[in-house]
Amino acid sequence: MAPWSITNLPKSTPQAEVFAKQLKSQCHRFVGPTSVYAFVQNVGVVNDHVHGCFRAVDYCTTARSRRRSKSAI
Repeated sequence: MAPWSITNLPKSTPQAEVFAKQLKSQCHRFVGPTSVYAFVQNVGVVNDHVHGCFRAVDYCTTARSRRRSKSAI
């Protein structure tokens, strides 16, 4: 479900923090949890579009409708 305002969006997640630490341990520089979370948003793993935005999609509903349309074929 889409967040209702920008203030509800996280700047990072525990998973992003772990991944950033892992990258730093592999000698990557200038990598932090915020930049990792921004990357995850950019590639589409996380849907952080605010409620009311035309890009805000409920992925569970979308996945269900795709499964139904495939089963009809």
